[in-house]
Amino acid sequence: TQVQALPPEILREVDHFFHLVFDKIFRAGGERADTLAALFLFLKKEGVLKKLEDGRQPLTHIMQLSPAFNEAKGDDQVHEVFHALADKLDMLGGPLLNGLVHLFNNLPETFFGEYYPALVNRLLTIIARGRGKFSAGFDQPLELTELMLAIAEVPKAGSVYNPYAGLASIGALLQGDAQYYGQETNSETWALGMIRLRAY
Repeated sequence: TQVQALPPEILREVDHFFHLVFDKIFRAGGERADTLAALFLFLKKEGVLKKLEDGRQPLTHIMQLSPAFNEAKGDDQVHEVFHALADKLDMLGGPLLNGLVHLFNNLPETFFGEYYPALVNRLLTIIARGRGKFSAGFDQPLELTELMLAIAEVPKAGSVYNPYAGLASIGALLQGDAQYYGQETNSETWALGMIRLRAY
C-alpha cells in the first residue's frame, strides 16, 4: 500500500503535537504510558472521543468512556484495542483526561484523510525511539519491511503468515488481495499493530 508521506510543514506540526501529548502524560506520572497517545489518536479516528466531548459532564474517570463505546457501531476491534491499552489510563486524573480528549478532538481533520497512515507510522516511530533498545521487540523500519516483501515477491493474491507480527508492518504493506495472518502474544503490541492495520 502506497502511503502519502507527511509534507515537512505537517510533519513539524505533528511532531510538536505528539511531544506536547507525551509531556502532559509524563508530567502526570505516566512514564510507561506512551501508548496512550496511540489510543487517543485511534479513538479520535473511530469517533469515540467526539461522543465524549459532546457530553455535558466533564470526564472524571475512565469508566465514563463506556457509554461512548456502547454507541460504537458494534465494532469488536475498537473495543479490543481499547481494552488492550486502557489499563494505563488509570494513571491519569480527570483534568488530564479532559485535556487529552480536547487536544485530540482539535486535531485538523486533514490529518485523518490521506495522511492518517503516515500519521500512525510517525507516532509508532516516536514511541519506539522513546523506548530505545527495548523497542526491538516490536519495531521494524518500514523500509526493511518493503525490502523483505520485494525479495519474497508475494503474489497479489498470495498469503503471508507472520508468527511474530509486532506492529504489523508486513500486513500493512501487502499489495492487492494478499491475505495476512499475524500472531502477536503481547496484547499491547497487538493493539498497536491493529491500529496500524486499520489505518491502512
